Amino acid sequence: MLSRISIERRYLFSLQAGKLQLEELESRTLSLRLVLTLTKVTFIGLVTQLAADSIIWAIFSQLKRFQTTTT
Repeated sequence: MLSRISIERRYLFSLQAGKLQLEELESRTLSLRLVLTLTKVTFIGLVTQLAADSIIWAIFSQLKRFQTTTT
């Protein structure tokens, strides 16, 4: 039969193992949040760059059209 000390040791070991698993999950969660945030920032940056390129292209197209109609 298990002694009281043995049961307490198993209980403490179980608590420590659970705590380590929780810390690992928290670490992974933080890593995933960081990746998600960086992905959002990258996507927003790409969309912003695409919009800026489209605006610049439209301005140059209008300038080109204006130059050909005035000459």
